[in-house]
Amino acid sequence: MRSVIRVAVVLPLLSALLLVAAIGGAQAVAPDPLTLRGAWTLTLMTPVGATPVRATFRNHGRGTIHLGTGNLPVVYREAGGHFSASLEVPAAQSMTGAPFTMILRGTMTSASGVTGELLLLTDVPDPSSPLDVVTGTGNFTGVRVH
Repeated sequence: MRSVIRVAVVLPLLSALLLVAAIGGAQAVAPDPLTLRGAWTLTLMTPVGATPVRATFRNHGRGTIHLGTGNLPVVYREAGGHFSASLEVPAAQSMTGAPFTMILRGTMTSASGVTGELLLLTDVPDPSSPLDVVTGTGNFTGVRVH
């Protein structure tokens, strides 16, 4: 009789605990709808014109941007729908033939859209610049590739 009572009490309790764990686990892995992770087509508006590029943002703040003749590594961070990313562009993949650093700072406008500003830092000296190099600015938009 004791074992029947134990089973009658323990079994429903165990079932309830498993249900709570399953529900809690499902909520813990739900994707954030405003994440940069995935494939994008970005349009960079720079002093040399509009340039569409393919970008892929993966986990752990790493990704690639296809520019010129190949993929370039990009690092990024994101929080609360805002993000920043940076990459080094060698002369061989540069639109101008000169190497530069590109910094993107943007906002997720939706689960499939981004917009923001970009900063280009060259290696060309410019004593009149606060950074002592020639800089350029622009903006960008992007759509998620499905």
